[in-house]
Amino acid sequence: MGHWKPAVGATACAFSEIAPGRFAQTLRWNNTPFGRIHFAGEQTELGVPGMEAAVRSGERAAAAILSA
Repeated sequence: MGHWKPAVGATACAFSEIAPGRFAQTLRWNNTPFGRIHFAGEQTELGVPGMEAAVRSGERAAAAILSA
């Protein structure tokens, strides 16, 4: 197992950002399954930020998969 060095300027956090003027377009496909692929993650939940969004989206995607 190797040791990965962080990239110069990299931080230990991640976030998503919707480009200006793209909110409605992003909202249309953000939570929409693509065949058998379901998307989850904080960027797919718009009602709450951060970890809460990640958990909610995981629960949503899992429920959708189990009900298919």
